[in-house]
Amino acid sequence: MLPWTLEEVAALTGGSLVNGKRETRIMGVVHDTRAVKKGFLFAAIVGERLDGHRFLKQAAAKGAKAVMVSKVISGIKIPQIKVENTTKALGDLGKAQRLQWGGLVVAVTGSVGKTTVKDMTAHLVSGLCKTLKTQGNLNNQFGLPLTLLGLTAKDEVAVVEIGINHPGEMEILSDIARPDVAVVTAIGEAHLGFFKGKAQLAQEKMKIAQSLREGGIRIFNGDDRFLKAGTANAGGENIVSYGLKKGQVRAKNLRTTARGTRFTLENKGQKASTELQMLGLHNVQNALAAVTAGLILGLPLKRLAARLKSFKPQARMRMETKNVKGVLFVNDAYNASPTSVEAALETFKSLKRKGRKAVVLGDMLEMGSYSKEAHRRMVRLALSMPIEDLILVGKNMKEAGQTLLGKNSLKARMFDKAEEAGAYLKGWVRKGDSVLLKASRGIRLEKILEAF
Repeated sequence: MLPWTLEEVAALTGGSLVNGKRETRIMGVVHDTRAVKKGFLFAAIVGERLDGHRFLKQAAAKGAKAVMVSKVISGIKIPQIKVENTTKALGDLGKAQRLQWGGLVVAVTGSVGKTTVKDMTAHLVSGLCKTLKTQGNLNNQFGLPLTLLGLTAKDEVAVVEIGINHPGEMEILSDIARPDVAVVTAIGEAHLGFFKGKAQLAQEKMKIAQSLREGGIRIFNGDDRFLKAGTANAGGENIVSYGLKKGQVRAKNLRTTARGTRFTLENKGQKASTELQMLGLHNVQNALAAVTAGLILGLPLKRLAARLKSFKPQARMRMETKNVKGVLFVNDAYNASPTSVEAALETFKSLKRKGRKAVVLGDMLEMGSYSKEAHRRMVRLALSMPIEDLILVGKNMKEAGQTLLGKNSLKARMFDKAEEAGAYLKGWVRKGDSVLLKASRGIRLEKILEAF
C-alpha cells in the first residue's frame, strides 16, 4: 500500500523512471493540481478538453514529489515516470492499492439508484466497522482508482460506485475494483444512447461481477426483467436477489408518512420494521439493495433495519423536499431517464396534499436515437396524472409537447430555460401547492427555486 517508492510505482504501471531517485517515496496520487499535496504523485491525464502535461510545473510548485506522464516534458525539475497511458496507469495504481489492502469491497452499479445505494450501504456498514466510500458520484475511470487510492490500513470495508457510458468500460473498472460483493440496481434508459438497447446495457452492467474475488456474491434487483434474464444461466449459489415483488430480500406493508416510507424487511423468515426518510418506491428498492449487501457482509436484519432509520440522503436534488412559503417543492433534478421520471411521477402522484399540484419536466440528456419517443412518452404520462399544471423545459421537452399538443396548447407551459419556468411558477403557485422538479442535471431545474 501507499506510500510507494518511485521504483515501485514504475513497476506497478509498467513505466520507467526517467529521472530522480528510485527510493523516493510518494504519499498519495492525484490527477487534479487543486488536490496536490506535498509528497504526492501527480498523474498527467490526457482528456478531451485538457492535457495534464500542461500543468506539471504547477503541480511541482504545489509540492508534488513526482509526476506520471505519457511523454517526457523538459524543464520539469521533479522526477517523471513515463508510462504508455496515464489513465490506464492510474487504474493500475488504484487496483494495486485495493489488492495490497485486501479488505472487503462492495461495488454498486445500475442505470438508476447507484449513488443512493452506495451511500445507504456505507451508512449501514459504517455502524459496525470503518468504511470508505466513493465521494459524490466519482465513479468513472478516474474517480474509482482515486477512491481506492484513499484506502488506509484502518479501513475494513470499501463501498464504491461504478458508472459506465460505453460498452467495454465495465470490464476495466471491475478489474480495478476486484469486488467481493457486486450490486446491480436496475436497468433504465440512462446513457442508453451508447448502447443498442436495455438488453445490451444489462449485459454490460452485469459485467461488474466479471472480476469478483473468490467466493464473491452478486446482488441484483429481482423486479427488473432485464437483470433477471441476465442471471438466468449464471447459477444460483453466488447470486442474491431483492425486490418489492420478487426476490429473496423483500419489503412488505409499505406506508407513506410525512417523514418518508415505513415498511417491513423480510429475509429467510425473519422480519424487521423500519422507516426510510425518503419518498418513493424506488428508494425502498434502493434500501433493499443496501440491506442485502449488509446481510451478505454478516450484519443482522434487525440491526440493519434500526440503522436504516437514521439514513439521510447525502446528495441534493434526489426527491429532496423543500417548503418555500407554504409551497412544497419535490426536487429530483439531479438526473433523469425515463425510468427515474416514471418513478418520480408515481411518487408525486401518491403525495397527499390539499393544494394543487404542478409538474416541471426538463430534458433527459444522453438518450441518443431514443430521445424523441422517450420525451413524448414522459409528456403523455404526465398529462395522464391528476395535476393542475404541466411545465416543460428544454428543447427536447418543448418539441415533445408541441408535437403532442400543438405550439399554443393550454395543457402545458413550455420554456427554453429553467429561469423562465421559475418566473411563471412564481405567479402561479399559492400556499398549500406542491411542485415536482425533474430533469437531467444539465437543465439546472434547481434555478426555479431561485425565483422564490
